[in-house]
Amino acid sequence: MKLKNRNLYKKAFRAEFFLIAQKKLSDINRMEEFKENIMLDHRTETFMAVCSVMNYREAAELLHITQPAVTQHIQFLEKEYGCRLFLYENRKLIKTPAAQMLEDYLRSVQQRENFLREKIKNNGLRELRIGATKTIGDYVIRQDSRFLKSAGYSTDSDRG
Repeated sequence: MKLKNRNLYKKAFRAEFFLIAQKKLSDINRMEEFKENIMLDHRTETFMAVCSVMNYREAAELLHITQPAVTQHIQFLEKEYGCRLFLYENRKLIKTPAAQMLEDYLRSVQQRENFLREKIKNNGLRELRIGATKTIGDYVIRQDSRFLKSAGYSTDSDRG
């Protein structure tokens, strides 16, 4: 009888461990997306990690820093903005409205930064691809390539 209970316990433990591992992988992926190409302060990176996992210890693990460092980063931001960002309600961490506003703002800054990086990488030029047969391409498209360049499009009329 005890052997049966032990096997059930092992199966439950494995299933729970698997779910925890899956959750950690999804959290790591979310943090990697946020950390990618970001030039924001490391404290805001910590704030976004806490927002994504809603746990100081797990955020510390994701960022490979200590839990007291996470606490210090959040306290710095709270002092900087003059408001509480997180509160505990029944031993559960919740975001304040100020934290939600800051999170939304940081996400928009990240999107704008990614857009800026892409724009700088392309030197501000947009790409327009036009397909045509060789006869029309030689006559019409080469004539209009100067107009397209002045409109901000990159042209590569030498392509075959």
